[in-house]
Amino acid sequence: MRGLEPYQHKKTPPPVGLGDVPRYLRDVLGGFFGRFGYIVTLVWRTGKWILFLLSFVALFRGVSPVVGALISKGVLNGLQQVVTDGAAGNFFRSDVFHLLIWLFVYRILVQIINEVTRALNRIAG
Repeated sequence: MRGLEPYQHKKTPPPVGLGDVPRYLRDVLGGFFGRFGYIVTLVWRTGKWILFLLSFVALFRGVSPVVGALISKGVLNGLQQVVTDGAAGNFFRSDVFHLLIWLFVYRILVQIINEVTRALNRIAG
C-alpha cells in the first residue's frame, strides 16, 4: 500500500542575468498579487465594511506595538524621575500617573481590537 506523495514545491530558478529579472519577479510575485486581488474582490463583494474594518484593524495592529513601547518608555522614565527626586507624595499629579492611565486605556483598546479581529475572522471564514 502506497501512501500519499508529499507536495513538491517547484522553486522558480533564480535569474541568470539582468534581462531575466522581470521574468523572475513575475513568476515569484505574480501569483501572490493575483490571489491577493481575488481575495480583496471577494471580500469587497461580501461587504465593503468588512474590508475597511479589516484594513483599520491591520493598521492598528501594526502601529500599536510602537505606541505601547512609547507609552512604556514614558512610564519607566517618569518612574525613574519620581524615584530619584523622592517626590512620591506628589504621584497623583505627576506625568507618570497620567501615563499609567494612558497605558491602561491602550491595553483596553488592544484587547477590543483583538476581539474585533477574532469576530471578523469568524465572519470572513
